[in-house]
Amino acid sequence: MFKKVFYTAAVFTAAVLFSIIPAKKVFAEETDNAASLKIRTADDMMKIKDAPDKTYVLDNDIDMAGYDWIPIRFSGTFDGNGHTITNLTVKTTSAETAITYDGNMKEYETCFAGLFGILDKGTVKNVILESEKVIIKETKPCFAALISGYSDGGTIENCTVTSSTVYLSVNAPMFGTGGILGYGNGKIDGCKIDATIICIDENKDELDEQFLGGVYAGGYADITNCNIQIDAYDSDHGYVHNGGLAGIFIYYPKGFRGNATIINNTVNGKITFFEDNRDRRAYCKSFIGEIMDWNFRSSNNRFGDKAIDSRDESIKNEVKDYSTILLPTDSSKYALPTPTPTPTPTPTPTVTPSPSPTPTEAPKITPDAETTNAVTPTPAPSVSSGNSLEQVILIFIMILALTAIIVTVVVFRKR
Repeated sequence: MFKKVFYTAAVFTAAVLFSIIPAKKVFAEETDNAASLKIRTADDMMKIKDAPDKTYVLDNDIDMAGYDWIPIRFSGTFDGNGHTITNLTVKTTSAETAITYDGNMKEYETCFAGLFGILDKGTVKNVILESEKVIIKETKPCFAALISGYSDGGTIENCTVTSSTVYLSVNAPMFGTGGILGYGNGKIDGCKIDATIICIDENKDELDEQFLGGVYAGGYADITNCNIQIDAYDSDHGYVHNGGLAGIFIYYPKGFRGNATIINNTVNGKITFFEDNRDRRAYCKSFIGEIMDWNFRSSNNRFGDKAIDSRDESIKNEVKDYSTILLPTDSSKYALPTPTPTPTPTPTPTVTPSPSPTPTEAPKITPDAETTNAVTPTPAPSVSSGNSLEQVILIFIMILALTAIIVTVVVFRKR
């Protein structure tokens, strides 16, 4: 009799526990591929930062309206699976920085903004970004783009960016904007871009290095099978480097030598700009603004329906009125911040150059200079506050269940 009662109590306790314990709350549901996670909601998107080295697959179209997206360093795979992300808004740069350099090989510790801030040998593919806005005002060297601000060996393929805007207003010695990528190296293939690109130099008193490209602003990345439609505006008081494909083509990182591929790309649109500088260069080409390293394969690149070479300037629309910031005629629909040019010079940041990497080394990723002395944020726990409450309740119920078993045993022993 005692054993029957004991077993009955144990079974009853187990049944109660299993009925009240919810299934483990994972950040996203696993796909058929055990290494992949499904993204179904905007909340799922926001949690990618908790595991930036995983593989994610979109399972729904997602509207990011009302969410404050903070770009991160991403080293996993983000597969859009043909789905659309709408209304993504980026208003801040990633916490991590990297060393970039201009055409004179002068180094800058740089911050980044985009869907991702830094693509660290990761992959972004098969995603449609619609009505995305990357709107950044900075006082540090910065690159902003619609998919990634920076790439170290990243791959971006079969992505579409449509009806989107990247806006960068900066008081710094070096900066740039791109339709897909800001700065770095990697591979960009099969992408379609329909974007408005705006780059504003707020400092009239110091000569800066500025870069703008329909695909990427600066660096050394393959560009293949891309279709670019841009409406670009650049207001600059330094040195302009603008291109339908890239602003500047330069080996990156230092010490690297390679043979890039730039084939089967089509560019349409205009780059409207001014270069308020007595030592004018005004690099603005349909192909690449300035080519520093000529070791690449190029074929079947077009502006509209005509073939282009490195000298074509069909995309160029230079103005000589330096008094007005250049913006789209319908800029009010973008809800852009009001540019505030200032004559106050900004000192060049003191950066300790990283050792020149070998051809196989990745560029050094360093903490943001302004946050070096700050308290390091504690990583978010993997269990939410809701789960913590459930754990407390679970422990309480288990104690009650064990107490019931003990009481049952004592009572029946007395009998």
